[in-house]
Parts: sequence; C-alpha cells; structure tokens
Amino acid sequence: MTNEILIKKHVESNDLIFHADVQGAPFFVVKNPSSVQVDEDTLRETAQAAASYSSAWKRGVGSCDVYQVKPEQVSKTAESGEYIPKGGFMIRGHKNWFRDTSLRLAVGFEIAEGIRIIGGPVKSINAKTKHYAEIVPGNLKSKELAIEVKNEVLKKCGKDAGQLINKASIEDIQKFIPGGEGRIA
Repeated sequence: MTNEILIKKHVESNDLIFHADVQGAPFFVVKNPSSVQVDEDTLRETAQAAASYSSAWKRGVGSCDVYQVKPEQVSKTAESGEYIPKGGFMIRGHKNWFRDTSLRLAVGFEIAEGIRIIGGPVKSINAKTKHYAEIVPGNLKSKELAIEVKNEVLKKCGKDAGQLINKASIEDIQKFIPGGEGRIA
C-alpha cells in the first residue's frame, strides 16, 4: 500500500501518523477511533517500527529520527513558492519528535492452532510469543537472515514448538525483514 492510499483511504481525524525523517519511508498510523490518550509505549513502538521499516535500514544505520503528526497536518498541496516531489507530502505545524530511535525489530512465531509468523517492535512481539529473534541492520541478505532467525529460534524452543517452526517457509519469514541487509541482534 502506498503512503497516498493509506492517508486518503484509511486515516481518520483522531488517528496519529508517524514517519521516519528520511526519504523513502512509509507512514505508520495509530488508529484512535475513540480519541483517547495514546500511551507512551504505543507511541515509542510505532516510532521504532517507522524507523526500522524506513530506508534507514537499507543504509545500515543504527537509528534515525521519527516524527508524529495529526492527519490535518499532512497535505499533498504545496503553498505558493513551495515544491512537493512526486509521491511526497507537505507536513505543516508542530511535529512530536522521537529522536535517535533505534532500528531494531523482532521476527517471531506465534503458536496456537498452528503457526503464524509475526514481526514488529520487540516489545510487541515479546507480548505475543517467546519464540522470536531480534534483528538489526547488518551484513546478511534477507534470505540468509531469515534462515538465521529460524535457526536462532529453533535453538531456544522445545520439541513441539520446534516441529511447527521448522515448517515455516523462509519466504514467509522474509516478509517481516526490512529491505536491505541485517543480522541477529
């Protein structure tokens, strides 16, 4: 899904929008239909996901800045004398900054009546399963890293979980690894 489709079709007035302060980053949205105060953990986890799935990962950096804004601050329209590149957005007003946000994710295996591969901020994945590996930017290509993730988790799990995890395809694990290279943390 492109940033434009996400903003136009899925963002509502009470939602929060996050973006890494690098070109080529996707928007992340915290849905907030009840317009309640969003807790700090959710904000930080969303910032970490926005940083990790941005082009900063491909550059191999350890952290980047992320900002959060309200939907009404995001526009495809430039003011007189301003220019917005194709695919770009104009952000107006105050930005809530999450400085020096680490690029770090977890890829895990949720086991219930089968197996489901999940990925995202470490704290979120840890809340759902103990069968996960943490990853950061590094020097392994996506397929190699997916194999390492699977092997790392298999070393730490029991026989029953291991039988299910062993069936997980490398391609499905790769879907949760950001573009670029990485390594086990």
